[in-house]
Amino acid sequence: MVLAHRFWVRHGGGPQQDHAYGVSVDADGNSYLTGQADDGASTMFDSILLAPFGNESVFLAKYDAAGAVQWVRRYAPGSGRAVATLPGGCLYFTGGASGIVGQPAFDSIPWQYVDRAIFSAQFCAPLSTALPDETTTSQFLLYPNPVADVLTVQLAHFKIADAELQLLDATGRVVQRARVRTGQQQVDVSALPTAVYQAILLQGNAVQSAQIVIMR
Repeated sequence: MVLAHRFWVRHGGGPQQDHAYGVSVDADGNSYLTGQADDGASTMFDSILLAPFGNESVFLAKYDAAGAVQWVRRYAPGSGRAVATLPGGCLYFTGGASGIVGQPAFDSIPWQYVDRAIFSAQFCAPLSTALPDETTTSQFLLYPNPVADVLTVQLAHFKIADAELQLLDATGRVVQRARVRTGQQQVDVSALPTAVYQAILLQGNAVQSAQIVIMR
C-alpha cells in the first residue's frame, strides 16, 4: 500500500462563503485554482488581498510547486468552475456570470451579458509571470435590471477617474446623462418611460456599454 505524502497546504478566502471548484497542475508543478469569492468582505490569498467588491466574483490563482501564491486575478461577478493547462503556456478556464448586468473584461477583452451567462477564457501569455493588472480596465456594473426608478452604477476598480454615463433610447438618441465617480452612485431614471435602453460609459478614450430595461 502506497501512502500519500502531504507536500503543502494553503488556505485562502475571507469570512464569507468562498469556494474552490477547479484546479490544474502544469508540467512544472505550478497549480492553478479557480472558484468563487464572496466579496462582501476582503478575501486573502497568503499576502495578496482582494478588496471588497460587493458581489461574488470569479477568482483565478496561481501557486508555485512549493505552494507559494504567485498571483490572483478577480473577475466579477460569477464563479469559476474549471481550469486546464496545456503545453506552450496556455491556460483555459470556464464558469458562469450572474446577478448583475455589466460588461466585465478579461484583461482588455470586454464582453456583455444580461443576468446570467456562461464564459470561457484563454490566456496564452507566459504563465511564469503575473498576468496584467486588472485594475487598469474600465469596468462598470448596473443594477437592478430591470429597474423602476433608481439605477445603481458601480465602477469596479478604484483607479478609475470620474466618467459619464449616457442612456440611449432605441433610436440612438441620448435621453439622459449623469456623471459617475469611483465607487457606487445612484441615478434617478424615473422620468424615462418603460423601454430597453443602451447604457454607455465614457471615461477618457474608453467606451463601454450594457443594456438595461426600465419597467414599471
